[in-house]
Amino acid sequence: MGMKCVNEVRLFGRVATEIRATQLGNGQLAANFRLITNKQYTDGQGEAREVSQGHALVAYGPPAQIIERYVKKGDRLMIEGSLNYRSYDKEGVTQYVTEILVEEVYLIELPRDGESASTDSSPGRRSPPPPLPGNRRGTAPLPTDGPPEDRPF
Repeated sequence: MGMKCVNEVRLFGRVATEIRATQLGNGQLAANFRLITNKQYTDGQGEAREVSQGHALVAYGPPAQIIERYVKKGDRLMIEGSLNYRSYDKEGVTQYVTEILVEEVYLIELPRDGESASTDSSPGRRSPPPPLPGNRRGTAPLPTDGPPEDRPF
């Protein structure tokens, strides 16, 4: 039996943009946002360095609903998903998009500077999301067909 091919992505980072949620023509919710990740390393001269990267993410169905309701810019998240490549035509020019298709989202509750790790319900705090029923993976089909206005880009 041959080696299994895998397309899996796991990122831990901070939400860099406001969540852009849109209702698609088929009634499905899509949520788009960017996640920033950091990598620390030591260069050839022994100096500590850090590089940040921004990643485009899109979620559909139940994961999109959780993201729209509970996630905001600045939040820390861990996501699991897959790498997705697509293209579309814009004014006669083919546009190429690389994005992470979010299948699982984990809200990471870490206290910010000056905050305690309490679970109070003060204004501005959001309740944790309910667990997704049954299979937690967002198994809704990708909206790759149809007019561009029904696509989340």
